[in-house]
Amino acid sequence: MKPQPMNGRIVSAKRNGKTYYSYMRTYRVKIDSNQQGKTRGSGKSKVVTESYYLGTAEMILEKLTHEKPVEIYNKAFGLPCALWKMVQEIGLIDIVNRVVPGKRDRQVSLGEYIAIAAINQVGHTASKRALAKWYESTVLPRITGISKEQLSSQHFWNAFDEIVSEQALQDKKIKEKIQETRKLEFEELERILDDSRIEAIEEELWQVVAKKFDLCADVILYDATNFYTFMDECTAANIPQRCGSNKQKRFDKRQIGLALAVLRPWGIPIFHQIYGGQTNEQCLFTTVISTLVNRYHKIAGSAKKPVLIFDQGSNSQEHFDTLSDKVHFIAALSPSDYPHLAAIPMKEYKDGYRGEKYYSQKSQIYQREALVVMTFSEPHKKRDHRAFRKQLEKVYNALNTKIRKHSTGNLDELKQEIQYSLGSMKISSAKASEYLEIKDNVSGGGIRSLKVVCKRAELARKRLTFGKRIIFTDMLELSPEAVLREYQGKQVIEDDFKILKDRQYVSFWPMYHWTDTKIRVHSFVTVLALLLVKLVEFQVRAHGLQISGKALVNELQDMTESLLVYNPKDAERKLCTLTTNQKEIFSALGLESFL
Repeated sequence: MKPQPMNGRIVSAKRNGKTYYSYMRTYRVKIDSNQQGKTRGSGKSKVVTESYYLGTAEMILEKLTHEKPVEIYNKAFGLPCALWKMVQEIGLIDIVNRVVPGKRDRQVSLGEYIAIAAINQVGHTASKRALAKWYESTVLPRITGISKEQLSSQHFWNAFDEIVSEQALQDKKIKEKIQETRKLEFEELERILDDSRIEAIEEELWQVVAKKFDLCADVILYDATNFYTFMDECTAANIPQRCGSNKQKRFDKRQIGLALAVLRPWGIPIFHQIYGGQTNEQCLFTTVISTLVNRYHKIAGSAKKPVLIFDQGSNSQEHFDTLSDKVHFIAALSPSDYPHLAAIPMKEYKDGYRGEKYYSQKSQIYQREALVVMTFSEPHKKRDHRAFRKQLEKVYNALNTKIRKHSTGNLDELKQEIQYSLGSMKISSAKASEYLEIKDNVSGGGIRSLKVVCKRAELARKRLTFGKRIIFTDMLELSPEAVLREYQGKQVIEDDFKILKDRQYVSFWPMYHWTDTKIRVHSFVTVLALLLVKLVEFQVRAHGLQISGKALVNELQDMTESLLVYNPKDAERKLCTLTTNQKEIFSALGLESFL
């Protein structure tokens, strides 16, 4: 039996001085759903009451006067707006257009193309072919006045070419009679590839940034990393090279190196340089430091020496001779290279910085007096011991297994092969031959055999280095704790490298370019993206909000704008409901100007 409707009615109820309304209706239904009829004997029924809450009178009026949207379009709001606002604040577009004037009659300026490309690198990286689609999914068309049709992939490639010209590179190759198909050494490429416009943009940009945000540039962190690519050997680009030690252990891929200098404590980049994957970091150091120091003096407007903090990968006598007149430094040394320091007994160490024991003395390092601070950590000692033992056993077992398999062959040839392997295989960044050697054995029966054995004295010296690190500086007046504290700040640049390798943050990957000129501009745009994110984070923290960079990007990504379409002539925009954290970020960045 179908429910029998009765008259509905509006009822009211008062709570805390306010009147609330509900719609109520009642009807009868059979207790047994199989029974039908209304007459006596047709089965028992019961009365059912339904109630629907309507709200206050004002809420009812709101519902009656506002029709429901027939279409809803969501657009990314928070992240693109925050980055675009920072682009405006630092004058990025004007700086690019001033350094590279370009065509006057163009609808979209070169600076706008570069700014949009940099914003695309944050949180979401689309290829130049897919960039217009990503752009349309954001509020950027509304706030920039640039339509997606003006952002074809060809437009971006043309823009990149205005900064570093492919034609100019090819003309220089012809002038110097360099075969088009010949792969260039990186030093050759650096000489003929003109990226002076990138350097000019960076210098002018950093003078503006340092002044606007009152950044202290007295302490500079420097390091280098690399990125693997999926380019094959036939690709025209010379920068990606298969040689070198890839930080992600992708030794089978061609790779690109990136040298980076940032300001502490925010990790704001002030300099970058890409280099061939096969190029040793030490080869770059002298040139990089000269450029970096010149930029520092322009930014800081000061003649005093900055403090440069870097790791042991850049150490050499030549480098420290170069540094002495330009900068103060705090750097690391390998304990394995200084066995007399590693052998200092633990009873000489003091309890100190962050739970680590330390020992300090003044010593001659690279033919100059330096304050040397050695630290020791028991957890690090155990970690170093495990890692070293694992690598040692792997090489030891592999070579002895090879000897057993070929023991019936020519032992002289086998010995040469093993010696070659000991010279080429690595154990803790050193040649395996430092800790292992091959020996001849002759049994009582005159049977000759080979065996790889450990060098006990070398292993004993190596064990003395476990858990230890050496930091040194030319600033003799510093306390050991101050030296350790300053060097610990180097973690900031390591965090920046993690950001550049995080595909959900500010990723150097994927790199949709196949020529040296476009790769050079791509690296510039990626560092610009890192700069924008770091400045947004700096601005938020300046308002007292303690939030990490990635968490900030995630919060901004969750801020969306909805376009509610009621009919062809009636639509409205609404911002999504913000959380308490998002409201604080929204206010700190002044995003209300984009509503």
